[in-house]
Amino acid sequence: MKIYPVSLGCPKNQSVLEERLNMLCDMGHDVVSDPSIADIAIVNTCTFIAPATIESIETTISLKEQYPHLKIVFTGCVVQRYGRENIATEIPEADIIIDPDNLDEWTKVFSQFPRGDVLDTEEYPHIPFTLTFPYAYVYIAKGCSSACSYCTIPSFKGPQRDIDVDVIVNKVKRLEEAGYKEVVLVAQDVAAYGIETGQKKLPALLKALHDNTKNILFRLLYLNPKYFRDDLMRKISMFERLIPYFDIPVQHLHTDVLKLMNRGYGYPEIENLLNAVYRYWREPAIRTTLMVGFPGETDEHFEFMKEKIVKLPFDWIGVFQFIPEEGTPAYDMVQVPDDVKQRRYDELIDVVSSYVDKRALRWVGKQSRAIVTEVISHDTEEVIDVGYPIFCAPEIDKVIEIRNGDIGDIGQIVNVYIEDYRDDVYVAEVR
Repeated sequence: MKIYPVSLGCPKNQSVLEERLNMLCDMGHDVVSDPSIADIAIVNTCTFIAPATIESIETTISLKEQYPHLKIVFTGCVVQRYGRENIATEIPEADIIIDPDNLDEWTKVFSQFPRGDVLDTEEYPHIPFTLTFPYAYVYIAKGCSSACSYCTIPSFKGPQRDIDVDVIVNKVKRLEEAGYKEVVLVAQDVAAYGIETGQKKLPALLKALHDNTKNILFRLLYLNPKYFRDDLMRKISMFERLIPYFDIPVQHLHTDVLKLMNRGYGYPEIENLLNAVYRYWREPAIRTTLMVGFPGETDEHFEFMKEKIVKLPFDWIGVFQFIPEEGTPAYDMVQVPDDVKQRRYDELIDVVSSYVDKRALRWVGKQSRAIVTEVISHDTEEVIDVGYPIFCAPEIDKVIEIRNGDIGDIGQIVNVYIEDYRDDVYVAEVR
C-alpha cells in the first residue's frame, strides 16, 4: 500500500510517526508525498491547545473531501486525549483510529493491507526513514512529569519515561550512516531526562552518543528552566558536537504569573540561567516562548514582561495567547478578557519583532557553519544553496542563502561568512 503521511504538532510527535513509518516500510508498504496516488493517509494529530485539535480535525475532513479514495488512519495525541469512541462519533471521516503507542495494533491493522516486495536487508541495508533530511528528530522520552496549570499533556501522556540509551544510540548511529548531519533530541523536557530514576542522565546520554558516532551534530529541544540549571550545563558543555542552541520556554517573566502557572521558578532563576548559558558557551543562541493573557496576569505583570524581555539575551522569541484547556486548573481561574489578551499580544509582538531583528544582526560579519537543505538553480545559471545557519533550528528560526554556491549536495555542512540579514533571511558566501 502507498501511504501518505501528515504530521501535525511538535517535532516529538513527528519523530513518533517516523518510527511507525519505518515499521510499515519494513512490512513492505511504501511512503509517498502525493496524496492523489496514495491508498492510505495517516493523520498524526496534535491537541496541545484547542486550535491544534481543530487543525487535526479539519485536516482529516479536507483530505477525505479532496481525495475520497483515501482510507484515513487517524492517530496521535487527539486519540490519546479523547478516546477512540468519541472520535469515531465526531469524525466519521476517520476510517481507522489507532493509538500511536500501540505497536501491536499498528502491526495488526497494516498486516491486512496488500504489500509490495520486502527488500533483502543484506543487499539493501535498512536506514531510518524520516520526513526531513539532512536533520532528524529523535525523541528521548515519553510523557511529562511537570504539572503546569495550563497543560493537558500529563493527563493523557502520563509521567516522563525515558527511552533507553542503547535504543537512542542505535538509531542515531544508523542516521549518521545514512548521511544525516544533525540529530535534534526532543522530549517534553529534555533537561529532565532521567527524572524517573531521580538523576539527571542527559550528560550520560550525550556521552554515549559522542562515543558511538563520529561527526553528527546534536541539538536539544526543549529545556524547562525548572531542570536546566548550572550543574547540568557544566556537565554537558564539554561535548563539542552539542550545538550551543538552547530552546528554553520560560512562558512568562513575572514571578507571580510563573507561580500561577506552576512552572517551578521565578524571574531571578531565569536571569541566573541565562548568565550560566553565557558562562559555559561562547556565542550561544537561545530561543524562548512567552504567553500573554494567563489568568491573573495584570497590566503590571505584562508591562514587566514587555520591559524585561528586551534586556535578556534571547535570540528567537515566540509569542502566543493563553487558551484555556478544559481539565486544567487554569481553565477554572478567572480569565483575562479576549480583547485584553489580543491587545497585549499585539503590543508584545511589536516589541519582540524589533528586538529579534536587532539580535539577529549580531551574527552579520562573522564566520559560521550552515547546513544545506536545498539547491536552487536559476535561469540565469546562478546557483544558490539554501539551508539554515547552525545558530538557528531547522524549520523554526531563520534560513540562509549562500550566494556563491553550488558548493555541494544537500546535506553538506559548510563554513560561511555572513554578509547580511534582511526579511528573516541571512545572506552568506563560502569563505
